[in-house]
Amino acid sequence: MLDWITEPVRALLAGWRRERLMQRDIAELKHLDDRMLADLGIARGQIEDYVRGRLGHDAIALQQAAPRRPVGLAVRRCNGAA
Repeated sequence: MLDWITEPVRALLAGWRRERLMQRDIAELKHLDDRMLADLGIARGQIEDYVRGRLGHDAIALQQAAPRRPVGLAVRRCNGAA
């Protein structure tokens, strides 16, 4: 009988809870250092997009597949070794 009132209120509360959970997850991820975030496959600037689902797993897989320069090689070149 009062569904026209209760359903919008339930939807509003569910959205509010979902937003609170996302804010909590964003805050937790922001406390991680850059190395830990890299282990998860996300960059610091991608945290909110990832939590909100705007950054799909395909985008992360492409980012991880990008060729990277080996760190050891760069260090050897800086020290004069070939």
